[in-house]
Amino acid sequence: MSETICYNEIQDWKGAVAFVLRRWLILALIIVAMAAVFGQMRIIQGPEALYTDAELENMQQQIIRNNSTIEKDEGNIIAQQNTLEQQQKTLDSYKSTLEELQRQLEKAEEDSIRLDLSNRINTTNSTIMSVQTQISSSEQAINNFNSEIVTLKSQNESYQEKLALSEQPLGKRELVKSAVIGGIAGIFLGVIILLLWYIFYGKLQRYWELEQVYGYDLLGSVYVPKRKIGLVYYLMNKWEGYSSKLDIEKEYDLIAARIELLNYGQEKAFAVTGTINIKYLEEVAGHLRRFLPEENYTLTAIPNPVHNPESIRDLKKYTVIVVEKRNISRKHEIIQLTKLLRTGNIKVQGAIGA
Repeated sequence: MSETICYNEIQDWKGAVAFVLRRWLILALIIVAMAAVFGQMRIIQGPEALYTDAELENMQQQIIRNNSTIEKDEGNIIAQQNTLEQQQKTLDSYKSTLEELQRQLEKAEEDSIRLDLSNRINTTNSTIMSVQTQISSSEQAINNFNSEIVTLKSQNESYQEKLALSEQPLGKRELVKSAVIGGIAGIFLGVIILLLWYIFYGKLQRYWELEQVYGYDLLGSVYVPKRKIGLVYYLMNKWEGYSSKLDIEKEYDLIAARIELLNYGQEKAFAVTGTINIKYLEEVAGHLRRFLPEENYTLTAIPNPVHNPESIRDLKKYTVIVVEKRNISRKHEIIQLTKLLRTGNIKVQGAIGA
């Protein structure tokens, strides 16, 4: 074990990415949940208000006023049509009178009679022109009323369309848009949650931490990832350098060879210990015994010294090989064990990651 032991966590971006991606299902659930929450919130919120309540009220009142004006204009048109009909009858009557006067004028021989008929004809013509002017005014009034009715009806149609749009149910497009926004928010939230989980994760995450974080000389690793189906797990294992096809026996042979090299020509008693279950420590000791010469080396497994006073007393008798398991060994216990070995001046051969 090196003289200086660093107890601070080493967090690398590669490990963080792998930690997040290995938990892609949790991330997917957060994304789906956020998409559902945003969609539900959009439903509760309802369709976007195109107009204020005051504007909607104003349009409704304007429609009422327009309908009232249209009703009055239709009444005025009927009145004007009746007036126009009377004016047309009056005009026809005066025209008949004019024709009769003109016939009489043609037959009259006396000058006084002809003069009287001419005066009457002139008066009748003036009256006809006056009636024609009244007819034109009535027709113009009817046209004006009709034009105003068309304009007001067009305004009402426009107002009704706007009111209908304001009452339309929430569209599929708006729901999809809200769900997409929620999904994007879910990605960020999920990544943040998983990164915080990674930072405050209380267990050993990678075997090389035994060397870089806790200061042990790394003898090797016998970690074999679980064979989980899926491209993500396969790529993450490959990226982090793990293989489910690892030859365990060969790895133990390599570790034993390193131990022999470090202790060439010496006879030593080794104790395999760590913060993990004693059964696994005994399993590791059993594997190493198969490759280490029995005449030079003895191996025994010692339960976790952090919680076992007998183990602490036995440490002085051996050169220690520390074994810790990924995602099993608790970091605070590894720190306690490391301090115990250091303060007790216990000789440590190195560490094995499992």
